[in-house]
Amino acid sequence: IEAVESDSPADKAGVLSGDILTRLGSRPISRVSDVTAAADDLTPGSSVPARLIRGRSPLFIGIRVPDGD
Repeated sequence: IEAVESDSPADKAGVLSGDILTRLGSRPISRVSDVTAAADDLTPGSSVPARLIRGRSPLFIGIRVPDGD
């Protein structure tokens, strides 16, 4: 993660610049294009599990998908 926009769903979930996203929902993430593909599958208003690496430690969080209003 290069940057986290203030007040974004990622910011609210505690994602930090420098974190490495390895899974979003049921999809493994290894490239930026994987994030886009995973995001296309998300349901607005739902909470999606995400797996990050922070430093050398795994971190599991939930990210609320915006309603799209």
